[in-house]
Amino acid sequence: MENDFTPVTPATFFRNRPSEDAGPIGIPIVRTPIKGKAGGIILSDDAVGCWTHFWQGRTRPCTDIACVLCADGNARRWHSWVVTKNASDKQLFIVEVPAAPALALAEWRDEHGTLRGWKIQLERLGGKANGRVRIAMAGPKAESAMLPACPDLPALLLKMWQIKSGPPAIDILDEPRVYNADGDEDENQMGVVA
Repeated sequence: MENDFTPVTPATFFRNRPSEDAGPIGIPIVRTPIKGKAGGIILSDDAVGCWTHFWQGRTRPCTDIACVLCADGNARRWHSWVVTKNASDKQLFIVEVPAAPALALAEWRDEHGTLRGWKIQLERLGGKANGRVRIAMAGPKAESAMLPACPDLPALLLKMWQIKSGPPAIDILDEPRVYNADGDEDENQMGVVA
């Protein structure tokens, strides 16, 4: 019987650059700040949302199917996300939208047919980290054809959460990667900055 083992050599093991899946998600995720506003010109046609849990200081997706966090009594919260563009420097952001404003956002999309090109602005009321969030929409601020293409938002979220396989059997690694606005890993922020 022959040995099928191929020895590892420096030429087969080392590379001069990382693979595409080794890097950060590439787009910062922002929550509505305690003071100030978050938002921008929406590149997404529609919002993407799911149930989440706040666990170990981070927002994590609820897997629904045999969810360990649900079984432990951890309450679920709905979050939606849209990709936005900063009008001044054209930087892209993923903006997290809590449940009540997400419902208003969905109704806006139903009424206007798309979110793309509209300006979203979120503001937290009451000066508390868990204060209610007010949403304001204006626009459209840009012609849809003039905007850059919207990245694959579900794929970006799955990468951020390090979900290895899609539903119905979702496996989540222990610690999600979180990146700050510079694209560096940031251990001091929640998994989804919300």
